[in-house]
Amino acid sequence: MDRLDIQQNAVRELMQEWLDWVRPRRSYGVELIIDEAKHRFILMSDGWMGHTRLYGPLIDIALRDGKIWIHEDNTEEGIPDTLLSKGILAEEIVLGWQPEYKRELTGFAVA
Repeated sequence: MDRLDIQQNAVRELMQEWLDWVRPRRSYGVELIIDEAKHRFILMSDGWMGHTRLYGPLIDIALRDGKIWIHEDNTEEGIPDTLLSKGILAEEIVLGWQPEYKRELTGFAVA
């Protein structure tokens, strides 16, 4: 199995775990969106909590250039740590929401 397959399986498993964990409510739900051709995985929230609109990505991950780019991570646990526990190497993870100069300080890949 090559690294892309390993990365893709880890991300799929992570996204499915979050999808199973987030309990949809009558006025609030989540949806897993996968673009196979572009290796893009997005867990979207959609709905209402009281009078507040909840819409946007909970988790947004793309696989490109041999790296896992985390564009959005709205979890308390932290997606990078979960990926590390699934056998992904720190140098394969890019914290895409951080500017490049800050990524150098994280212990993860810069780009």
